[in-house]
Amino acid sequence: MTDKQRHAFDTIISLISEDSRENIREVAEYTVSLSYMPTLRGVRKDYCDFTNSKMKRTILKIQTNPRFPFLELKFFAIPTYTACFQRAIEYRLSTWNRLKYETRCFSCGKCDGKEGYTVTTPDGKEGFLCGFGLLPLPSFSIDDIANVKEALRIQDEFFKEKASKNIGRADAYADNN
Repeated sequence: MTDKQRHAFDTIISLISEDSRENIREVAEYTVSLSYMPTLRGVRKDYCDFTNSKMKRTILKIQTNPRFPFLELKFFAIPTYTACFQRAIEYRLSTWNRLKYETRCFSCGKCDGKEGYTVTTPDGKEGFLCGFGLLPLPSFSIDDIANVKEALRIQDEFFKEKASKNIGRADAYADNN
């Protein structure tokens, strides 16, 4: 980690409430071990994105604003959702329902329409939440740490596999031109 990244890490962790600090620190340190480095963001520098610069993917965000959940992450690559992740999906669905967003792929071009979360909406219909954004974990406790770390590991493997396929095509293109 560079000095700037270490400063971002230490700053964001110091702003977390004491009762959650060590749990958040453990997840953040694990994320760094996967090569996602922290960057302070926001006008007040009150949140931190953890991004892998080689893959240009953000996998975790830590918020310090008490109006928002502390952790947001990507976990669409995991095969099943434990209660922790189901709560995150329900939280996002409730926000989208208030805003009258549809649960479908928005064809933003960031993926092939499959990088997201398959969900059941409150009215019982099957839906899709785009995986480009991070989903907030509305509640997070020591009991969730192992599940969150496993989800981050699986998501990282998904990103690495996808990046290796993209790099191969880019290399082939460069060799032919």
